[in-house]
Amino acid sequence: MDSPDSTTEGTKLAPSAQNNPDSTSPVPLAKENLNPFIPLPKDVMRLHWTLTDPFPTAIHVMPTPFYDPPTPLEPYILPGPTASSPEQLHPISQKPLTNPGVASVTVSVHALDRWEANWLDMHDREWEDMDEDWDVDARTARFGTLPGVEAEYDVPGREHLLMCCGVARPLGKAVTLTVEAANEGGVVTIGDFVEAVHPLMVLYPMPGDLMVVEEEEWKRDMRKHPLDAQLAALNC
Repeated sequence: MDSPDSTTEGTKLAPSAQNNPDSTSPVPLAKENLNPFIPLPKDVMRLHWTLTDPFPTAIHVMPTPFYDPPTPLEPYILPGPTASSPEQLHPISQKPLTNPGVASVTVSVHALDRWEANWLDMHDREWEDMDEDWDVDARTARFGTLPGVEAEYDVPGREHLLMCCGVARPLGKAVTLTVEAANEGGVVTIGDFVEAVHPLMVLYPMPGDLMVVEEEEWKRDMRKHPLDAQLAALNC
């Protein structure tokens, strides 16, 4: 799976459910007791997830967690059992996203969180010594005020840089998304996650800044290594 640079928090299951990922009895714990690095089961690694197509055609499924070129990918949307039956999601969509399962995950994208700060780091140096006598080309730069934000410059009317080099300041780009289990009292499934997160990923105008990889690189990295069978036997 081409994974975005994101962080997650979750709601752990009761001890009796930790050995049963399909349990539907999530028990909330205090936030400070949650592990932000929730392990993902091997089923998640079977996803072939691209950002070039809309959901659900962007999702395919590998038979195993390894990419095997001769083996065709399975579509995420499958035909019904009969010609008159509606289409249905691949069975992997019902698998738990995490192990142990969680009732919800909160997703944030580091590249989006840092977008405005990185923009300021890039452009702020051009105005470090600005005073009231500086000429500003309105075609490429603009200043103003941002309510509730500490002034960046000590020039009245130019407290905040809003555009520089013809590029507008990326305001309000940080996004936090909470994905909850579709079934009340259940756990977040792979299907819940990809359906909710995919629109967030494709809206980002600079996907090169996300921690995703080119498809050919992903295929190379996901091929099965000769030692994988031995590691699997050792439950590594």
